[in-house]
Amino acid sequence: MKARVVLLARGRAPEYKFLEVPIEKGRPIAPKGATTYYLRYSENGKRTVEPVGGDLTAAFAAYQNRELNQARVSKGLMPIESEASALIRDFKTGTSNQVTIARAVEQFIQDCESRIQDWRNGGSNGLSPNSAMAYRKALQNFADSCAAMGAVNMSELQDGKRGEAILVHFKEWLHKNTKRRSGKAAHTDEKKFTVVGQFLAGYNIKLKKDRVLNPADTGLVKRHVVPHVKKPKVGDVVYYTPADIKAMLSAAARVNYKNNHNKSIYDAKDLRDLVLVFLWTGMRDEEVQHLEWSDVIWKNGEGNGKIIVQDKPKYDWRVKDGEKREVKMIPQLKDVLLARKKRVETKEWKESHRGQSETLIFSTSTNGCNPNFADHIRALQDRAVLGEVERKNPTEKNRRPYQFSRPECRHHVLHLFRHTYATMLGVQGHPARNIQAALGHSDLTTTERYLAIVDEPEKIRKEFEAIGVA
Repeated sequence: MKARVVLLARGRAPEYKFLEVPIEKGRPIAPKGATTYYLRYSENGKRTVEPVGGDLTAAFAAYQNRELNQARVSKGLMPIESEASALIRDFKTGTSNQVTIARAVEQFIQDCESRIQDWRNGGSNGLSPNSAMAYRKALQNFADSCAAMGAVNMSELQDGKRGEAILVHFKEWLHKNTKRRSGKAAHTDEKKFTVVGQFLAGYNIKLKKDRVLNPADTGLVKRHVVPHVKKPKVGDVVYYTPADIKAMLSAAARVNYKNNHNKSIYDAKDLRDLVLVFLWTGMRDEEVQHLEWSDVIWKNGEGNGKIIVQDKPKYDWRVKDGEKREVKMIPQLKDVLLARKKRVETKEWKESHRGQSETLIFSTSTNGCNPNFADHIRALQDRAVLGEVERKNPTEKNRRPYQFSRPECRHHVLHLFRHTYATMLGVQGHPARNIQAALGHSDLTTTERYLAIVDEPEKIRKEFEAIGVA
């Protein structure tokens, strides 16, 4: 029987027994009341229970490393200890208290990038290239901030006042030295602090108070100091109203790039198709970027067809959290895609879109995935706000400016299509579990944060269903 590594949790109360930590889609779920974590495994015929601290992130990393080495030993291979792990071990045991922040960051980044191959092989301990890049940027920012402040050694972060000063300086440094898109600054800073928290957790340095795992541990800084974005509450969910969608479609219809030498710029029909695919599928931006004609099943049991959202190894891309799923096509979407397929097969389209992929539904002039969807949609919104005008006669009299339903509609322009899709399904009466499956969420509570409160659901339902109908 194969030796198994188990991640366990235990609380403060004496009657709190060991509980196995559930791991769903490669992520650990903290049991209620857990304060300390342990690894249980067998070594040389002896069962061992090893404490791994009170931080779930660090405990899960230890679990993954132990599991990997158990598998290697079972195959007669030597266990692996990364340079980052060795650095952390020396720091914790006091063998080397003068570990520099720069060296620790460098080793952490190398450790992250070594996990890309595990991700490509489908391993639970893997890290996608995009995630590894995000980790690299966050840690490089942290190292640059520390250097600017004169913080050199990791041991400085163990001192309460000095550690807090370093992290407060990092927050201010991000505001002054990094470029963020409008409306995304808070999200960007929160994610970077999350990465830095994972990095520090390996050295038993707590970033902030964790009210769930250990209410008595305040960490280096108070919770309000660390950038965070509040989860939307009921009534806070922003979505595109049918009028917003129609304004973008109307603006798209006015686009005329026939005489533009840059053939990579989408024309009116391309932009219309893009808006409607986002609206009627609720797919993430990268899922639409990697959408191929082979993913479209034109007929299923109901006759409407479906779209398969799946990994694309040839583009070095995988669906988020392995959430492969099927998206049912409504008749309007099927008509749009059929018309697009016929159009892209014509000589006229191939000439005007020279260099674009014939396998991807949306491509660039360099035969690759288009990463500029947000720019396309934002440009349509700008055109709608300024007024839908003909280029030949852009007079003030001909302008018809449009004001979007909420100012937030100008931020997170692609992700709001997922909110809109979920809300649209909701007013059409689809069960919440069905909406969860369509969005690819593993947790129903996540789906609930995508459903907006609609004042006149029957009216909105009819308006959504009228979109795209000639």
